[in-house]
Amino acid sequence: MGATAESLRSPQRIEFDNVLTVLTEVGAACSQSAPSGPLTIDLANLVDFDSSAISMLFELARRRSAPVTVLNPPAKLAELAELYGVADLLFGQSGVDGQSRQAAPSVPAAGPATAGDRGRTSA
Repeated sequence: MGATAESLRSPQRIEFDNVLTVLTEVGAACSQSAPSGPLTIDLANLVDFDSSAISMLFELARRRSAPVTVLNPPAKLAELAELYGVADLLFGQSGVDGQSRQAAPSVPAAGPATAGDRGRTSA
């Protein structure tokens, strides 16, 4: 069964206090016709974020059981993913250079960020 890819733009902020709201909004924005198909999320709008943004990307891939392509990741988000050792899973094997990358379709869901793991930053 072929599914069409969904394409979404991120909000300006994804942090611990709003990540569940953003995740709910992304789920609602996905069409009923392709609830488990590929998803493209453009992070060009993302300015304020913490490690919750990384967790959200993993959760999107887990919920959809399909690839999540990330466009325009902020450099600091890519650096954070490198620090956590998950950049290859999120942005592909060819490294992080701000270009679009595809997340593995079966990446495990990342756990929620904790107070000591929130690494708050701005792009």
